[in-house]
Amino acid sequence: MSATGCLVNSGLTISCGKLGQTGGVKPRFWVFNLDDLTTQIDVASKVGIAAITFNTYKGLHKYVGPTEGHQAGWELVASEGGNNAIRHNAIVKLIEASNADNDIIKRLLSGSAMGFIFELNNKKFRIYGAQSGMIRNAGVQNQGINNAADVSSLLTFQGNGEEHLPLYFVDTDFNTSLTTLIGYEV
Repeated sequence: MSATGCLVNSGLTISCGKLGQTGGVKPRFWVFNLDDLTTQIDVASKVGIAAITFNTYKGLHKYVGPTEGHQAGWELVASEGGNNAIRHNAIVKLIEASNADNDIIKRLLSGSAMGFIFELNNKKFRIYGAQSGMIRNAGVQNQGINNAADVSSLLTFQGNGEEHLPLYFVDTDFNTSLTTLIGYEV
């Protein structure tokens, strides 16, 4: 016997447009604190998130890393009791060049209940950790042994209490969405 509402009730088709999407994440991404939202993001939205409302003087914090430096995704976490949760994952690569940069990375690693918005290579934006937030899982930096060594910091974040896949941020089209997100920057 299955629980009411837990039955498959629709399908998903493939199209040439879906097959032609490129993967990957752009160098720019944003982070926000869930506590800074005036209204929680509607994680059950079927049409995409078109606006995010922040408390006064709060908003998105922009980060830029190297090309092909970030990863974002999700995985199913199934319990023995039959409950499912979606774990949101983000790995970001940042390069620090000063003590002020070090402090910014330290604060990012110390944050809790953070949401991440990634710009994807296919001209879309996805929100990770919108419901329960994400926290740091790991951080590492190594100067290497030669002049060509990678000196970036690699930071890993996870969100363990999400009920939904990462959400799409869609405000009409790509350019309008980008302008809206830039307008949220503090």
